[in-house]
Amino acid sequence: MTQQLSPQDELIVFEDDHHEVPSETSSVPWKMLVVDDEQQMHKATTFALQGFVFEGKPLEILSAFSGQEAREILQQEEDIACILLDVVMETENAGLELVGYIRDEIKNNSVRIILRTGQPGYAPELEVISKYDINDYKAKSELTRTKLITALTSALRSYEQIKAMETGQAGLEYIVKSSRELFQERSISGLSRDVMEPFGNLAKCSPSKVLVCGSHNMSTKNTALVLASGSDINIEANTPISELGDDFNIAIANAFSSETSLFDGDIICLFAKSPSGHKIVIAGQPDNELEFVNKKLLAVFGVQIATSLENTYLFEHINEIAFQDNLTRLKNRNGFLDKIQSLLANNNQTHLLLLIDIDNFQAVNDGLGHDTGNSVIKMVAERLTSTYPNAVIGRVSGDTFGVYIAVATDEDRELIPQQLYKALETTLQIGDNELPVSVSAGVAASDTCECDANELFKNAGIALKYAKSNTKGKHQFFDPAMDEQLKRRLNVIKELKGALENDEMVLFYQPQYCLKTNQYIGVEALVRWFKPDGTIISPMDFIPAAEDSGQIVHIGEWVLKTACEQQVKWTQEGLPPLRVAVNISMRQFKDPNFIDYVHETIQSTGINPKYLELEITESMLTEDAMVFIDQLSMLRLDGITVAIDDFGTGYSSLSYLQRLPVDRVKIDRSFIRRVESNQGDKTIVSLIIKMGHELNLQVIAEGVEDQEQTDVLVELGCDEVQGFFYAKPMHANDLKELLLKKQP
Repeated sequence: MTQQLSPQDELIVFEDDHHEVPSETSSVPWKMLVVDDEQQMHKATTFALQGFVFEGKPLEILSAFSGQEAREILQQEEDIACILLDVVMETENAGLELVGYIRDEIKNNSVRIILRTGQPGYAPELEVISKYDINDYKAKSELTRTKLITALTSALRSYEQIKAMETGQAGLEYIVKSSRELFQERSISGLSRDVMEPFGNLAKCSPSKVLVCGSHNMSTKNTALVLASGSDINIEANTPISELGDDFNIAIANAFSSETSLFDGDIICLFAKSPSGHKIVIAGQPDNELEFVNKKLLAVFGVQIATSLENTYLFEHINEIAFQDNLTRLKNRNGFLDKIQSLLANNNQTHLLLLIDIDNFQAVNDGLGHDTGNSVIKMVAERLTSTYPNAVIGRVSGDTFGVYIAVATDEDRELIPQQLYKALETTLQIGDNELPVSVSAGVAASDTCECDANELFKNAGIALKYAKSNTKGKHQFFDPAMDEQLKRRLNVIKELKGALENDEMVLFYQPQYCLKTNQYIGVEALVRWFKPDGTIISPMDFIPAAEDSGQIVHIGEWVLKTACEQQVKWTQEGLPPLRVAVNISMRQFKDPNFIDYVHETIQSTGINPKYLELEITESMLTEDAMVFIDQLSMLRLDGITVAIDDFGTGYSSLSYLQRLPVDRVKIDRSFIRRVESNQGDKTIVSLIIKMGHELNLQVIAEGVEDQEQTDVLVELGCDEVQGFFYAKPMHANDLKELLLKKQP
């Protein structure tokens, strides 16, 4: 159908470019088919092309909103000159499938096709562009009115010439074939070499006597440079045309300055200009005067060169984007790995690959904004570049950098990573903010892998993970044992998926003893994994694996529900009410359904909330204490108690601790192990107990293993204890028997 548009229609605004058109027009219009599933694009295109006239003929716009509708129109209309085609419509490949239908099924090779898309990720592959003789390709965001008219004019001119030159069919076939080959060229130098032979054939001159020159947005004739030359001319690339002989210099300069092809004279020049302003002149000395058909064929060839020139610059730009980080101008991950691979293949010298991650970078982004975050990234990049001037440096992800540097001596292996911390020891001045920057690094040596960049990168990544988990703010060298441990963890993650469903998980309970009443007053629920073959998987292995894979949320929900059900069952069996403590991971706490699940569990199991205690580790408080304060407060309103586990090993702020809605602190077992013999440990334990009591908190000591430790804890005023001296973790039935024996 023909799309009509009134001036009052709401439009997608095109850039307001000035474009004059002749006042006299022919009654026979050019037909252009717009194929796009967006109504606004039809309106915007029609609006942008109002009054468009080419060679005295107006434009008639046909509209199709799907590939199928376009097929029906193409079956009815035989003289469509140009198709403006959306790549992605009812399917991701609808546009390209329509191109295949046009070229292969109905054998329409004259209509010009301009692809456009609003989704950069759906840019057509080079093979598709070349295979189907697509005239042009544009992103919707860059298709201003001027560029649209320029592209359309180019397409119509190409269509007119193709239709008019029936006598030059063989020449046209040759041009199309050559153009397809030109479309496959990704570099300007390669394109310049490739145009010499077809130009020579069309201009009836030897390719050895052809000269190709180019310029981008040339302001004076002296800015044009030689791009390629035939063997008889043999001029070095990048030579200014002013240094050429007079005949070539004058002819080529005239073609550039007039922006027209010159087909008369001893030296002929074919001028082509892409929509983006890239210019090229192909010059040669024909054996005879050019005939009319040769001039026309060259003109068509010039249109194709202009399109190829645009696409070649586009591919060079895409290649730059593909291998370069836009923010820092360093190599991105692809470029970094590509360079490393080439060095590994051609250099036997040992290199170190450092993967460097900015610690707590997300806090900078969240707290100070992305602009400040980007400034941090750029300043770190500058310091790395100045610190390692002879290294390959890349930004391989958001806040992670890669440095690949040669190792001259054994000392370099340690000195090179140390230079990293010296480079970042001073704060970054960003506006009014002075920001200290801490980094962690994973280091892998090229002599530890078999000349493969991806393997080396993987090894450094494994080491980085260890550095961030165990030695944050420092570096860690890769050890093959890390890879083995990672493989074991991945295997554990795989097996974890069916552990709950197969009833392989079991809860054990370790009693907690009150030193003041000399009674068991609570238990801690501890999950154990027994595989069908009898193998016992340590919590030290499967809990971190469950954390990494996210399965800890599902496991944690099962632990919470099972522990609550067991507490209720013990009470119903006549045991004194016991407080049951359940460990909560960071993954669980951050789950948006966590609070609701706790409430649902309380309701479904019937447990009295005052007998449920949730344990969080002190290290979790460093993540986001304010979030903990809000959520823990909600839980305590229900009567649930809260304990801080492993207290003394983290770095929580005392001001946060004072504000945290908690009831109990658990002194980490590392301080209890030598509390009776080490004065330093005894002092720390004493301070924790006093601080807890000052904050109205109960204090429980973990890992109590003998009477001597118990005596010291009683002396220091500790409230409760937990450890092998009182009872090991045990099955629910065994715990029941233990407690029944203790009853009077």
